[in-house]
Amino acid sequence: MTEQQLPEGWQMVKFGDIAKHISKRVEPSETELEIYVGLEHLDPDSLKIKRHGVPSDVAGQKLLVNKGQIIFGKRRAYQRKVAVADWDCICSAHAMVLEANPKNVMPEFLPFIMQSDVFMNRAVAISEGSLSPTIKWKVLSEQKLVIPSMGPQKEILNSLKKIEEVLQSSTEAEKTALTVFQRLIDKITTFDRLEILPPGYKRVRLKEIAKTSSKLLSNKTDGNQVLKYIDISSVNFPGFVDTPKEYIFSEAPSRARRTLKEGDVVISTVRPNHKATFLVTDDLKESIASTGFTVLRVNKGLSKLVYYFTLSKQFTHSLTNLAVGTSFPAVTDADVLAQKIVVPPEKLLKKQVEALISAEMGYREAKTRFLKVSQLKSNYLNVLLRGQ
Repeated sequence: MTEQQLPEGWQMVKFGDIAKHISKRVEPSETELEIYVGLEHLDPDSLKIKRHGVPSDVAGQKLLVNKGQIIFGKRRAYQRKVAVADWDCICSAHAMVLEANPKNVMPEFLPFIMQSDVFMNRAVAISEGSLSPTIKWKVLSEQKLVIPSMGPQKEILNSLKKIEEVLQSSTEAEKTALTVFQRLIDKITTFDRLEILPPGYKRVRLKEIAKTSSKLLSNKTDGNQVLKYIDISSVNFPGFVDTPKEYIFSEAPSRARRTLKEGDVVISTVRPNHKATFLVTDDLKESIASTGFTVLRVNKGLSKLVYYFTLSKQFTHSLTNLAVGTSFPAVTDADVLAQKIVVPPEKLLKKQVEALISAEMGYREAKTRFLKVSQLKSNYLNVLLRGQ
């Protein structure tokens, strides 16, 4: 789109016309500031910084950030990390510190511009390098964007603020629901601190109530068959499976071999601290999983109890401690089967599982609301910044 084709009330600008690059270096050991923000502290697509470290955590020169300035992850921009500092702090040198040029853009509007797909896709496209692609300010500053003129920005900003308020509320609701769910899991499925269990409860190892399934997809499978494939990167805690990747069998990764059936509890044996565990539901029963998973076939009536147990902090902590290796620490099937679980008496089992299902549904509903508001914000920004 050329400037002559722009609708009334819109302007084409270079990013360097609306943003200033601030590059003040600080030695962590010499600063009196109390907060350090690394890229690991920034959440994708969130303008809020919800956690941070302290300067003593790090060494080497960092960047000075003033309250209200923008921290943008210039390394691996595809992670979509941009946030506004709520305090004076220092941040990673793998970030850019930016502030708005108030002559051309309202300061509060700039972070929203940077969250749009239009900006983020451009940032990824101009990143240089393969292992850790990074953006140079000189290149970024020359990128052209279509944005509202100063006049319409205030009204648009008011709408974005309202969406952001709902989004933050949805984020807190999701966080609360997850906390409730996790606490219930840990309360109901773990009794590791109790030497003597309540009457009727049994502490058993998983191998006493489940067995591993080692069935792999046959090499005789039709090479043109389409497989729905789940790997560890497809699983998000707690038990969310993104749309399985689809491969033609002849082109599928060699590790895409483990067959699943409904009711299986599937646990990652690689990097168990990632909590990549899920229960095979009806919509996933025809999928194939990576051989980086252990598949448990659990005794009748206990699948969901075992599934919730594998989401517990006790289970994750135990497997993480047993993992061997550096880059890809892993456990064995035997390590998984050796874990102890407390099974309640039959009359209480149904009640406890129902409580866990209810808590999980509460969390999933809160997550769905958050995703819908997040998508609304994304759609609004994307249409807005294309000048439509």
